[in-house]
Amino acid sequence: MMCLRGSRTVSFSLSPTRRIVDRISRTALSQTVPRSPFQPARSLSFATSSTFRSLFPPTRTTTQSPLSTTFSSLLLSTPGSASRQFSTTAALGAKRNTYNPSRRVQKRRHGFLARLRCRGGRNVLSRRRFKGRKYLTW
Repeated sequence: MMCLRGSRTVSFSLSPTRRIVDRISRTALSQTVPRSPFQPARSLSFATSSTFRSLFPPTRTTTQSPLSTTFSSLLLSTPGSASRQFSTTAALGAKRNTYNPSRRVQKRRHGFLARLRCRGGRNVLSRRRFKGRKYLTW
């Protein structure tokens, strides 16, 4: 892990064209791992010095779909995107506190349709029906 950090700090001090060449050679020598669109690009690089990379050109080619190659190039083109974490605040529409109750969230988590989706919820509904509850869920 320390070798990768050291090589990254060295590559930032190089010229922009050298950084692009360095990045291309690093991805060519690295072992690619299939990933989902929400995970940052991760590559396991085996070469740590630029002289090693220039002496041994990559011989193994990896086959990727056009979608994965364009997505990986998009991830590599935006600076700092690999270090960003996935955030759910955009999906919620606004920033929520830790405990900010609403009936909509309560019905989504404990409502009738949520109980029908999983086996445990269906068991809860059947127990409440058997017991004769007037209200099965929220």
